[in-house]
Amino acid sequence: MKNIKLVLDKRSTASIVDQIKDYIYVGIMKLKIQNGDRLPSIDELYEELSVPKTATRSAYQKLIDIALVVKINNHYEVTYNANPNVFHNKLILVNETLKSSGETPEITLLEKKIVKTSPTLAKLTGLKIDQELVYFSRLYKSNNQPLFIASMYFPLDIFPNLDQADMTGKLFYSFFRKEYEIIMSKSVRKLKIIFSNDEISSLLNISKEMPIHYETTHAYDQYGRLIEYGELWCAPRHRIPSILEKEDVNQYFK
Repeated sequence: MKNIKLVLDKRSTASIVDQIKDYIYVGIMKLKIQNGDRLPSIDELYEELSVPKTATRSAYQKLIDIALVVKINNHYEVTYNANPNVFHNKLILVNETLKSSGETPEITLLEKKIVKTSPTLAKLTGLKIDQELVYFSRLYKSNNQPLFIASMYFPLDIFPNLDQADMTGKLFYSFFRKEYEIIMSKSVRKLKIIFSNDEISSLLNISKEMPIHYETTHAYDQYGRLIEYGELWCAPRHRIPSILEKEDVNQYFK
């Protein structure tokens, strides 16, 4: 454990709140700030850098909201082990990280349609054969370079009219919470290395049969219902999976 010293740029057009949040967020993503490291207290930043206490409190709360920081008594610590989904979020919810690093993220919808559960998919998910699902396939890029492909299946009986919703630039689970009052309470994820096929290689702009990260997801809501089955294929150039420590992988992707 170590104490973190923040560096702020008063000439920046970014708000103090965003500077504090982004400095810590990017530091965690790049492993410069480790699990268990202690953040400067609100009083310390006020005394040393004249940072308004309300700004520090707001920035830290944003990090608490995404399960990267926790308040213990009167101090704040990095605690990404608190939420088993935080590592999945590093793969899926990358826009903030990419923007903070000066990159330009982009999400392209490859396909959206209603499908029926095949026998194979029913076996993988526990859903009924011929149950209607909304299928989304998205390609995530940064600076026009493909990072990963995410394919997701959502039960239409739980999310009626989802096939008609405009999900451009929207995060699925924020949308589900707001529109359907559905909250993901549990997820089971498996991560492994596979060799890419022709279609995946073409979309990710990589050589055929190159080793890539592959992840499957089973997500459940507050009522214990399966609300998502997902697959993710991640290009080797995507740096975010590389920051996962062996212990993290063993704990969260076993």
